[in-house]
Formats: sequence, structure tokens, C-alpha cells
Amino acid sequence: MTLSLRSRLFVAHAAMVGAALAVVTALLWFEQVRWVRAAHFEWLASRATAAEAELREGHLPTRDLAAAAQVLGEVLGVRVTLIDSA
Repeated sequence: MTLSLRSRLFVAHAAMVGAALAVVTALLWFEQVRWVRAAHFEWLASRATAAEAELREGHLPTRDLAAAAQVLGEVLGVRVTLIDSA
């Protein structure tokens, strides 16, 4: 079975549009991943600076890890779990 010229042109155009959409989707996906990583890196860097300031000022209880995790969690705005390696 052979397709008419119109059918072949339609199939070729549909394939080109599909390929173009796939390329644009992939490019946007990678750009979005890069942007999200950069935004989260900035957020984490600012939170790490705040935690460092708390450590330098001595507001963290050094003996009680649970209390230290609680204070860091309040500063960072996230849940913090400290694991003692001893």
C-alpha cells in the first residue's frame, strides 16, 4: 500500500513537529533542573551561614545533641538530626 503525496507530507510534518517538541521539552527540562539546583543551593548557603552564626555565638548547647538539633532546626526552618560518631 502506497500513501498519497498528501498523506506522506502529513506524516512527515507530524514527525517533524513531534521531533521539535521532544527537543524543546528536553532543553526546557535541563534548564529547569539547573535553575532549581541553583535556587536550592542559594537557599542552603544562606541557611548554612545562619547556622554558622549560631555556632559562633555559642547559642547551641554542646552537651545535648537533641537540644542542639532543636535550635538548629528552628534557625534553619527544617528538621535537623545530629548523629554522634563516638
